[in-house]
Amino acid sequence: MPRDQVEDPQRLPGLPVDDHPVGRIFVESLVICDSLVPARLEGLDAQLGSALDRPIERVDPVERAILRAGTYELLYSPSVPPAAAINEAVDLAKSIGAEQGLRYVNRVLDRVARSAPSGRIGSDASTG
Repeated sequence: MPRDQVEDPQRLPGLPVDDHPVGRIFVESLVICDSLVPARLEGLDAQLGSALDRPIERVDPVERAILRAGTYELLYSPSVPPAAAINEAVDLAKSIGAEQGLRYVNRVLDRVARSAPSGRIGSDASTG
């Protein structure tokens, strides 16, 4: 579900959302991951594989989720500029990731953005 279709992320029970924008980004990323990323997981991990310094399975689980959501946005959300997609992921890593996680997320997603096809792969609405 693209972020413009998230009805009211603050109504999702048990999630750490307040008026802080990173809280909203966190919930939006969860919705994106839950509804769109699994259908493309293999392709996202393949794209990430060349940008990572270790196997995807060895990446911290929080950072792995952020990287997958960021890669999805880089490849399949042409309405979002690459720099904005990376910045959102870095902000998220800064808020909920490990201490050095934001640098790692920034570095990996920058590599993904540089290696992505110039026209990107698809749109938010495509699922297969």
